[in-house]
Amino acid sequence: MKSPNRIRTAVRKSRKSILETAIILAAVPAVSMLPKTAGAASYTWTNGGGTMTWDTSAANWTLGSGNTAWVTSNDADFGATGIGSVAIGFAP
Repeated sequence: MKSPNRIRTAVRKSRKSILETAIILAAVPAVSMLPKTAGAASYTWTNGGGTMTWDTSAANWTLGSGNTAWVTSNDADFGATGIGSVAIGFAP
């Protein structure tokens, strides 16, 4: 038979585990309500610069109006505009 001290210790550990689980479960919805960070811009390939080269200098992309050069860490969309083989280039 377990001593009363061992039973009390087991009950305390069980309560602590239940409390920790409740805290974690309460935190999940709170974290999901945090504001989202801004995502990457979505650049659409147009070949506006006429180079058919994807680099950081030719204005072969659009962000909705006008052509612009590629900026690293954004999303690249390829549609029917500027269709053809695209060379991956490097502009120092």
